[in-house]
Amino acid sequence: MRVFPFGDAVGCALVNQKVSDSHCYLDRMVTAVVRHGEEIGGCGT
Repeated sequence: MRVFPFGDAVGCALVNQKVSDSHCYLDRMVTAVVRHGEEIGGCGT
């Protein structure tokens, strides 16, 4: 699997983001994907 977020999704994946308890932490999900050896790219422009 390859993950390539772009635009606003890149900003949402920043470490230590502040979200309410009812929302997911995208930075933690991205970390889990990398831990399993998957590739992640990104384009914030």
